[in-house]
Amino acid sequence: MEDNARVRNPGQAVGSAPDPEELQSRLDELSRRNAELEARSGRRFSWGRFGRATVAVVLITLGAVFITLAAPAIWGRNLVLNTDRYVETLAPLASDPGVQQAVVKAVDQQFDANVDLANQVRAVLPTRAADLLAGPIQSAASSLVNTIATRFVESAAFATLWSGINRLAHASLVAILTGNRSSNSALVVRNGTLFVDLGPVVDAVKARLVSAGLSVAQLVPTVGVTIELMQLKGLTKAQSSVRLLNKVAHWLPLLALVCFAGGILAARRRRRALMISALSAAVGMVVLGIGVLIGRQIYLNSLPLHYLTANDAGRIFDTVVRFLRDGLRIVFAVGLIICAIAWLTGPYRAARATRAHVVSGARRVTAVAANPRFAGFIAANRRVVSISVVALAALILILWTNPGVATVLVIGIVAAALVIVVYTFPHQPTSAPTQAESVP
Repeated sequence: MEDNARVRNPGQAVGSAPDPEELQSRLDELSRRNAELEARSGRRFSWGRFGRATVAVVLITLGAVFITLAAPAIWGRNLVLNTDRYVETLAPLASDPGVQQAVVKAVDQQFDANVDLANQVRAVLPTRAADLLAGPIQSAASSLVNTIATRFVESAAFATLWSGINRLAHASLVAILTGNRSSNSALVVRNGTLFVDLGPVVDAVKARLVSAGLSVAQLVPTVGVTIELMQLKGLTKAQSSVRLLNKVAHWLPLLALVCFAGGILAARRRRRALMISALSAAVGMVVLGIGVLIGRQIYLNSLPLHYLTANDAGRIFDTVVRFLRDGLRIVFAVGLIICAIAWLTGPYRAARATRAHVVSGARRVTAVAANPRFAGFIAANRRVVSISVVALAALILILWTNPGVATVLVIGIVAAALVIVVYTFPHQPTSAPTQAESVP
């Protein structure tokens, strides 16, 4: 029997019994693994888990759709309903060389079409002298008109007048997009093309020409001097869309946040759901950015370029949509920052390694941890404090008027640094009983 025991257990000494604690430990480990396997096999399909996962996916998807729609809706609402924002959007065009050249060209053509100095010279001078002088006089007058118009559009007075025109045009734009008529319209639509009225510019140039001695400029009419801005295709649909977006622009951001929050609460792995929500919002902004680029190309292809070159029209488009692009960049940056904070504070191996590298520098900031009460409170309420820091950063961004991308990045980096510092506060160990207290 002993020989058989030696054969079966060559590593066990003769007559020695196995360690009961080791056997019990192995038995507990096997029991635990068996229980896990049975639990997994018994939960291969659970309607409860499937329902929660489905709800989470649907809500996060809806949140991504709503936040993607919210960006152009808010931009369009501000552009249509906020006169100051509208004027601020178009103000840079007054100093754009392409726009200035287009305005000068339109004014020159208006004067050339309505001021015929050759006939006036023939009415005063003999035929032969009139034939010799008509051409040079007409050329000199055209040159004078061009010079004065160019000086005017390059002056500060033109920028002021441009702002006034755009303030007036804002009411016209609202009338066009809402389907109402405006008696005093600076914007007009003809044959599906949107034009801006340059009558005030012609009036200003006329006054300067008369002051320069060209009294015949008084005969130039100011009606019908326009430059085209864009081709309006499907204006009726655009009007319906603007009215709809105007109504839901207030609700889309709130609905997006509610859907994201619901999806995160319904998910089993909430941290991962938070990261997916933030990334989906960022992806939505990328999709919108691509849509803006496609819209730019469509705009350039559809615009009848009588006064503007393609480069000039492209700069006009970029000026009009610059606030939309800033909004896309801000939401994209916020999404990445939230995702980065959620990852850095998570239990992932790489995140723990990153925190370990940062902790040495953060410890210097947490030198106040020498106060046990303060350090203990922070360490015991890390999650609450971290959420409060992120919420405060979000509130600052909401209340900040037109924050730039750099502002968002700075606030996000500061918030992330504070969260990391919060997680470097050590838990205060409970005081062990002294020897006198432990001995009865």
